[in-house]
Amino acid sequence: MNLFDGNDPVDFLFRITGTAFTDLLAAVPNLYILGNGGGQYNHFKRDTQALYFQDDWKVTRKLTINYGLRWEYEAPFQARDKKLMTIDPQTGLVRYETGAPLLDILRYPYETGGPASPYPGKKRTFMPRFGFAYRPFNNDRTVVRGGYGIFFLSEPAYIMQTGSFANPFGGTLAWTPKLHPQDGQSHLATLDQPPYGYDWVKGSTLGASWTTNAFDYPRAYMEQWNLTFGHDFGHNLSTEVAYVASQGINLNSLTDIRSYDPAVYHKVQANYPGAGMTVHQKGYNSSYNSLQVSVKKKMSHGLDFFAAYTWSHGLADSSSDQVNENFAQLPQTEGFADKFHRIHSNAGFDVRHRLSVYGVYELPFGRGRKWGSHWNGVVDGFAGGWTVNYIYTAQSGFPFTVYDPSRFLTDRVCDGNLPKSQRTPSRWFDYTCFPTHYLPDGTASVGNASPNIIFGPGFNNWDMGIHKTIRISESKNLEFRMEGFNIWNHPQLTASFNNQNWFFNTANGAALASARDQRQVQFALRFTF
Repeated sequence: MNLFDGNDPVDFLFRITGTAFTDLLAAVPNLYILGNGGGQYNHFKRDTQALYFQDDWKVTRKLTINYGLRWEYEAPFQARDKKLMTIDPQTGLVRYETGAPLLDILRYPYETGGPASPYPGKKRTFMPRFGFAYRPFNNDRTVVRGGYGIFFLSEPAYIMQTGSFANPFGGTLAWTPKLHPQDGQSHLATLDQPPYGYDWVKGSTLGASWTTNAFDYPRAYMEQWNLTFGHDFGHNLSTEVAYVASQGINLNSLTDIRSYDPAVYHKVQANYPGAGMTVHQKGYNSSYNSLQVSVKKKMSHGLDFFAAYTWSHGLADSSSDQVNENFAQLPQTEGFADKFHRIHSNAGFDVRHRLSVYGVYELPFGRGRKWGSHWNGVVDGFAGGWTVNYIYTAQSGFPFTVYDPSRFLTDRVCDGNLPKSQRTPSRWFDYTCFPTHYLPDGTASVGNASPNIIFGPGFNNWDMGIHKTIRISESKNLEFRMEGFNIWNHPQLTASFNNQNWFFNTANGAALASARDQRQVQFALRFTF
């Protein structure tokens, strides 16, 4: 139950006592938004079977080959309580699973006898893997490794959950009691009374929009491969240089029913005028290529460290199940089939550079160390045995999309990424490079800019810790630990408007609006016995 201040065109709906505040004092809501389902959890189940074969073959003293094959069948999730709604593409009617409950109150057209899962399972899921290790010289210091594999992805429950979150099992309903949809009359009630006509509203509408699965839903998979050169320099120091890559095939994302199947869209509109439908659809691809370099120093002279650098580039049709920056929305007048246009561009996870360094350093003071090995117990308890650990991370920024205020992709007339000397939190990029595109009739439309072309702020962070263990007796120890995160309190600016992965082509829309946590320090004392 809500209290809403309207504007002039809808004041006749929302003004009951005068203002939302006086409505609150009178305990009379002017807008109902009720969730179906009574707060119950969804109950899903699925079965998975898998077989695999793997073998290592030492071809020669220098060459070892690893190969294998895995088969896995992952059945789609099913709703244990039969609360599942799909759509019949032949008729455009919603279709409920056989035995679905709560259908007796529905007055809109629907079908029964629907499937127990929103899509059929796929059994041709064979995953070959191959790898090798080769020592090119007559020693153990240099090795070349490589590998290739196919890995089918597991489908999460939320992909089909929307079919169980549909009316009458779940979802939300909204109406105004001052103009009730049942009879057009006013049925105001105080908060201690049940809303008038709830069952009628629940039985009369599917809601404004809902989400379903595509009629053909192949299982997504990844191809991954790498080639690595490693060398041991001695003195506990080694390095690796690797090419690591992958590509995703038949990944999932969302699309509008108008783009997925215009014919089904028209059928749905004929049955449920004004209703919208979003489709979980396959067919989106991604690629990732990287150069990865690492250096490792094993513990010696109290020092242990590892450093890794990655230079990479990621491209995608869609960066994730929920991120739709690759849909360029077109005005409906340009045709249903072109409502959304897929674009292959920088992925939302495209971080070009990343450096990580972490390690441990035992300070050379105290018993068993370089200095102070003969200190007495009291002195050593305070000044000896300290260890410092650290993690340093530096990376370039994530890419962002530039929209106009209507969420259309803009034109791009210049680069837009400002030099470092000109960037400020209030003006991160040159928004004048991204004007709104207009058709000859003055209607805003989609421009020529691609998604994810403005790179956000990078990341530069130190985390450090100091700890010491004080031995009290053979079975008793006291450990002190101090840990600091973002220890230098470096500003860590992150994202744009509302923490989303886009900017707007306005002065305010080009500003950074959030940051990561400031410095945090914590202390701990632990006694073990």
